[in-house]
Amino acid sequence: MRAITLARKSSNLQGEDTIAAQSSKTREYCQKKGFSLAEVDEYLLTESSTKGNRDKFNDIISEIRRSKEKIVFVVETIDRLQRSFKETIELDEIRKEGKLELHFLRENLIINEYSNSADLLRWDMGVMFARSYVLQLSDNVKRSIKQRFDEGRILNKAPIGYKNVTDEKTSKKSVIIDDERVEIIKHVFEDYATGNYSLAEIEKKYKDILKGTEDGKPIRRNYFHTILQNPFYAGLQIYKHPAGKVELKQHIYPSLISIELFKQCQYVMKKINSYHDTPKKYKSKPFAFRGLIKCASCGATMSVDIKKGKYYYIFCNNAKKGKCDNKEYVKQEIVLEQMSDILKDIEISNTVFEEIRKFLENRRNQNIKDRNAEVGKLRREYNKKELEIDKLMTSLTAAQSKNSTFAVNAIIDNVEKKQKEKEKLNYKLQNCNENDDKINLSIATVFKLAKEAHQLFEISNCEQKRQILNFVCSNFKMKEKHIDFIYKKPFDMIKKVENVVVNSETRIRT
Repeated sequence: MRAITLARKSSNLQGEDTIAAQSSKTREYCQKKGFSLAEVDEYLLTESSTKGNRDKFNDIISEIRRSKEKIVFVVETIDRLQRSFKETIELDEIRKEGKLELHFLRENLIINEYSNSADLLRWDMGVMFARSYVLQLSDNVKRSIKQRFDEGRILNKAPIGYKNVTDEKTSKKSVIIDDERVEIIKHVFEDYATGNYSLAEIEKKYKDILKGTEDGKPIRRNYFHTILQNPFYAGLQIYKHPAGKVELKQHIYPSLISIELFKQCQYVMKKINSYHDTPKKYKSKPFAFRGLIKCASCGATMSVDIKKGKYYYIFCNNAKKGKCDNKEYVKQEIVLEQMSDILKDIEISNTVFEEIRKFLENRRNQNIKDRNAEVGKLRREYNKKELEIDKLMTSLTAAQSKNSTFAVNAIIDNVEKKQKEKEKLNYKLQNCNENDDKINLSIATVFKLAKEAHQLFEISNCEQKRQILNFVCSNFKMKEKHIDFIYKKPFDMIKKVENVVVNSETRIRT
């Protein structure tokens, strides 16, 4: 007979001494049984017994089958060999052929072709206990994950824009904002929400700025797709129940964007996918009005034709098929001139812009004062809730000592109610007046664009021109050589003719 030994650990997270301890015991056993250690084949495996195909284990089984002599297979304990019954079928088949003898040291059990029903039952019981241990671990992990989700704590590694940190004193893990990347992530969402950027354009603009993931891996396009679909940035976290149900809940960490901005990105992503139905021969053309202009007669999107490789003409494709009376071919330059006039109409002067800037600055200063007052009020309420919870916990201890079940249940219900109230206060503290800052920023951005839109349009390339127009206007329709359109809000209120100067102070009539 020939002997082989097996020492196994499930992953590299377990120390090397796990393998060494098993190896020492199996080698010592082989010596006692009279096997020469020089002739004993020892297998040291790092392989899960419950995940994957167990390739290394299957290699051992194949070697046993090829052997011309009987194999004594020595392991410290049953769960080092197997933790499910799927291996039992194959091992038992070889055992019945008289080619295998299993030695389990801890169980003091030898299984061979002569084993009686009691020994075989002990083997099965050992596998059952090993499997039960795995199932209990799985249940504990699932409960732990669900508890973390209910408490609003992160379930996986923090996404880019955040950092995983560990408190040196308490060893508690948490998540903080990555100051170096937070503004970049915000801009990714803000740019994509405009509908003016594809994922490819977002990747080109931001992948070098982000400088790879925390693991040092390069940023890819599908990574930006993952970022834009992750609600964690908006303060929400996803949990998938074992039964398949998906639950969304607020987490306890700071959010980088508003829920409204996140929803807008999902809307844009869904809408922009329809663009993939456009024939590729048109996608590649540097056409400033791609997908923007519709025919005023039939409602179809206007097409572009290129003559002599450099002259662009806009036309209704339905007219070629005899389905529309809008048969005019219009040079792109004529349309560009009209678009330029559209942007001139919302251009504001430096004087107007400076007045708006001062107004926003004063408004921001007032918001800060109001916010500080609100934060102080919320903190006082938060501290009050904490004191109330502390008193309830003291009462709970007293009720438990008296074995008063009714009182215990009542106090626990009250504690849960106070905890929820505290969580709401904490959420308000984190987001206090956040929207005011975003509104101010949006207003400043809008007026800055109104001030510079015409100038930017004149110096931009075709794709940038399209983005500017799509941001400012909508519902472009062409009839013969004339373009009709609608200003998007609030650009519909920022017309040059509505600027009024009163006593050297510029105001915007709205």
